[in-house]
Formats: sequence, C-alpha cells, structure tokens
Amino acid sequence: MRNVLLVVVIPGMLAFAAEYTTAQDTETGHIDVATMRAKWRERQAAIQSLSISWRQKTSASQDSIQERAMRRRVATPPNERHNDDAKLAYEQRHTLVVAGERVSWRTTGFRPRGQAAGAGALRPISERRVFDGEKHVSFRFTEDADGKFPQAVLQRERKQLIADEKLFPILLNLLPLDADLKSLFDLTAFEPSGSTTIIADRKCFRLVSGKRAIWVAPDADYSIIRYAWMNDDLESASLATTIDVERSPEGIFTPTKWSTVKSGDWQSKIAVNNLEINPKIDDAEFSIIFPMDTLVIDQLAGNTKTSIVRADGSLFPVDKARTYKEALKLANSQDD
Repeated sequence: MRNVLLVVVIPGMLAFAAEYTTAQDTETGHIDVATMRAKWRERQAAIQSLSISWRQKTSASQDSIQERAMRRRVATPPNERHNDDAKLAYEQRHTLVVAGERVSWRTTGFRPRGQAAGAGALRPISERRVFDGEKHVSFRFTEDADGKFPQAVLQRERKQLIADEKLFPILLNLLPLDADLKSLFDLTAFEPSGSTTIIADRKCFRLVSGKRAIWVAPDADYSIIRYAWMNDDLESASLATTIDVERSPEGIFTPTKWSTVKSGDWQSKIAVNNLEINPKIDDAEFSIIFPMDTLVIDQLAGNTKTSIVRADGSLFPVDKARTYKEALKLANSQDD
C-alpha cells in the first residue's frame, strides 16, 4: 500500500494536511517488544560518535505561517503581509555531530522572518548550537529595530538543544534511548496497538503512548519508520513524519531521507547528504569563539547576565534592558 497525502478542508478553518490516518492500519500481527528494545539498545551501544549532513526543503502557505505565528504570539508586520494563496518555500542545510554527550549542530540557509512573514519574506540564517559537556551555547545573527547583530545564548541543559523536532528522525533511530531524548520522547513508554500497515514496502507495527504514535519495521532492525502526533480523535494526525532507512556499511540501519507534514499544509522534505558512524571528531567542533561585538546572554547561573564581547575578547557587562545599539555604544566607549 502506498502512502497517500490526505488534505481535508474544514469550513472556516485552515486546510489540514496529514499523511496518516488509522484507516490505513489493519488489525493483525504481534510485535516482540523485548526484541525491539534490545535492538534499540544494541544500535545505540554501537554508536560512539556520529556525523550527519542533510538538506531540508520546506513549503507552506501564507495561512499556515500566520497560524503558526499566532500560536507563538508573533505579529506579522503590515508591510510583510502577502496574498493568502501564496506559497512560501525555503531551503536549509544542516550538519549534526555527536560524540558521547557532546553535540554540535550547524544550520545555514533561509527562514521566514520572525516566523510570521508571508511569501517572499525570508531572511538568511547562519546558526551554531553546541553542548560541550557542561553548557549549551547557541550562536546566530539576530535582528531588532536597529538591524542585524551577532548573539550568543548560554544555557545549562543539553536537552534544550536536542528538543528540536528536526533531529527526531535521527535521534529516535540512532540514539533512541538517549537520557535527554527520553525526557522528551520516551520510547520505552510506547506499547503495541495491535495494528500494522505497509510503509515503503515494509510491514510496520504501530505502538502508542498517549497521543503519540510510532511505527517500527522489524525487517529494518525495528527502526522507526514513522511517528505522529495524533489529534483528540486518535484517528488523524496534526504532525506525521515518514522516514526512509537503509543499512549502512557498518551494518546499522540509518535514515536516508524523511518528510514531515503538519496541520495548515506545512511540508518539509529532507535528504541526507553524508552520514558517518563512529568518525574521529576534533574537540574544536564543540567550541565557539564569539566574534567582537557579540551580545552574550548568560543564563548558566539561573539569573540572566548580558554582556558585549570587546576587541580583546573580554566581556563588558551591559543592562539587559538596553537595545543592542545602546549596549554596543556603551561597551566601545569604555577604555577598560
């Protein structure tokens, strides 16, 4: 059975897109949960380090983007509103490196401005996120009313880095029992539903935990081939991701591409460009040197401290209530 993209239009509401409903499943078969979890443990134990790069192509209608912006309480500037029928499409490139507890994630490409802009309102992005074993650091160029500037945020918890759903197809398959991932997506809580379906010519068993569902393929060492966030009816999904996996030269099934659809016709397609299992990782991969004039927001101690990186690399404390332009002017006006 082939996967079918279902689009349901509800009067007065946005178009709803999902690539799964329980109507695709059949009540048959039994999955050996103990064997499944043993395979997950075996796969995670075999991976000491990981390097993976992928390209992401995303498209969404103006309506869909406006709806997501409203959920984030972000207003669209009047001069950035466009035809509601227009489509917004953009591309990003990602590289993820994992070595034990340490994580490095690089992103370049484009993103809707403020997550709330309409068609054509894109901005270039260049971001790095690192957990070096002790702290999580994110570095990117951000914007305020005065323009674009470099910003770094320091936080304590590693799980704040891996919480992004862009990483789930990778982490759920290659590091399924990771302690921090477990706090966000506990695979050990999923139980068989008693139903199966065919996904990409593989017989997959559905397991559920509350409103979440996963489909695993025994013939791919119990890799997760699909996961979904179910609606209240538990028959349709507000988010569904379908994953293609192939056996690597190391004998490990790894994701090669995946696609995600969300409510409001938001769609994303990802293709893996390169994947290495257990490569040698340079320690420099997990460090970030902030350029001069970076605004540093330090949340490590619980209370937020804000500073500007000066030419000699030192940090000049500034009031977090100041705009970037004001803080930079103050930092540069001091001799010490």
